[in-house]
Amino acid sequence: MRKKTLLGHDLSEIHNFNEDLVIDMLEKMLFGDSSVCKCNICIEDMFALALKLIEPRYHPSAFSEGGSEQYLLAQKEFKENAKIKLKEAIERIKKNPHH
Repeated sequence: MRKKTLLGHDLSEIHNFNEDLVIDMLEKMLFGDSSVCKCNICIEDMFALALKLIEPRYHPSAFSEGGSEQYLLAQKEFKENAKIKLKEAIERIKKNPHH
């Protein structure tokens, strides 16, 4: 993977935290579901579509998440919304696979 730099500053540590969340949630949602194709094309399409549907969360490496009640509530709401979007992505790819 290409190292991301801008004017000599390393930007490699800035990424969309949803990528990790989507991988974890998709794996749990697809486990044991034989009605969904799990070929490389379909998995990549579900992953990409889910990331497109979910509001991105980019954070610099210096960012530290707090453990406040407000933060934890926001995380719970965000995950619930992400689950809805993941279900949408799975269904859309299931109905219209690219193979």
